[in-house]
Amino acid sequence: MHRQTRSRGDALKGVPWHVDANGVPPTSLPSQLSRTWHGRTGAWFGGASLFRAVAKAADRWPWLVVLLTTVTAALLNSDLAMGATDWNIFAGPGRGFWIGDAGALLSDPVVQAGPLTLIGVGLIDILIQVDEPWHNALSVIVCCTLSCAGLIILVRVVTRGAGALQRGALVIGAVGLAVTWTFLRGNNGHPTHVLLPILWFLAARALQRGMGGRAGCYLGIALGLDTWGIFGAGLVLASDRPRTGLRACAAGVGVAALCWVPFALSGPVRSFDLAWAASPGSLPGLLFEDVTVPWSYRLWQGLLCVIVGALAAIWLRRSPDLCWVFPLVVVGARLVTDPIFFAYYRTPLQLMALVGTCALISRRDKRWIWAALTCYLAALTIPAGLFISQAPVMICIVVLAWVLRSQPPHGPAQAADTIPPGVAGTYRPVAPGGLSSLR
Repeated sequence: MHRQTRSRGDALKGVPWHVDANGVPPTSLPSQLSRTWHGRTGAWFGGASLFRAVAKAADRWPWLVVLLTTVTAALLNSDLAMGATDWNIFAGPGRGFWIGDAGALLSDPVVQAGPLTLIGVGLIDILIQVDEPWHNALSVIVCCTLSCAGLIILVRVVTRGAGALQRGALVIGAVGLAVTWTFLRGNNGHPTHVLLPILWFLAARALQRGMGGRAGCYLGIALGLDTWGIFGAGLVLASDRPRTGLRACAAGVGVAALCWVPFALSGPVRSFDLAWAASPGSLPGLLFEDVTVPWSYRLWQGLLCVIVGALAAIWLRRSPDLCWVFPLVVVGARLVTDPIFFAYYRTPLQLMALVGTCALISRRDKRWIWAALTCYLAALTIPAGLFISQAPVMICIVVLAWVLRSQPPHGPAQAADTIPPGVAGTYRPVAPGGLSSLR
């Protein structure tokens, strides 16, 4: 009689992916993956050795895996010699600062970036000298590196103490980031579209811990990088202690003044003289015909984004998810009201949606993992450039923010990680399953 055999993969069918056949959770990502997929991948790879080697590399050097994956995806899908880009525009004034012409840093209306961005781009351009047609390749590498570093730092923060789940979430984030840069296809844009949401993330966590001065420094640096860094001003309401909010405001104004005032006094500031021709499908293009958008519209747009951000900060004041939901809400509001659009405008949405997905995975919150993934996929795949295509993305973000706040904690880990009423601003986020600490 023929003896029926079962592979190890068949034996593990029906067993939860985070435990082995004996119900014991594996201690590392390679064990976690190979125990589950050994029987399924053996026929493809001639055994699990190759798969296990890749998993070990991801376990030991996750930053290297994220960096290589993302940069490779970006370079393979970019027109590296596409010619003049924003990097070229920023490099000129930035180089001038380092050779002693600081007064001309903000003299060109076309240069729409803050002093810190121009100075940083100028320094990189001096240290890494490449021919002008290849500035785009340099921009791709710099923006990829920043997004990789940001993803690693933020995912480690939101998944601290999750063990193997942390490493698994990081691998998922790396794959998502590589897909993001594949879809961008060379539209790498400004480094600020990566740095600003990271700074808002750090500011939100600092405010929830009662560190108003540190949060204000983060917000001030964001404003020094780009003018739309002011959209994060509503975050000061994340603390229900007025003193913490006032400290954040004072520190933010002080740092922003240090970034802008010296250059405003040393030379002409023409950055605010630029006007934009609104795209036909944008919100101004739908409301008006042949409209040219001046900076006065930008001020109203900024005020609306600050109000929306303030409402999100108040709504999620006691939620550990405020740090990654706030950038989603603010950037989504900006895109809905923006007169023009480029593909890289959605980079903050995709980055923060990936961070949020990793956070929910580490908490095993199966209810809303798919909601965060939906936000990411919507920002990635819905055709861009029209108001009607931006609105569904914003709706996904609003629904996600609503359910994360309105739903009661599910399980002891989520209950312990929820900030009790009356103590927002003194909360210290901890690992899932741990006890919140107050100071």
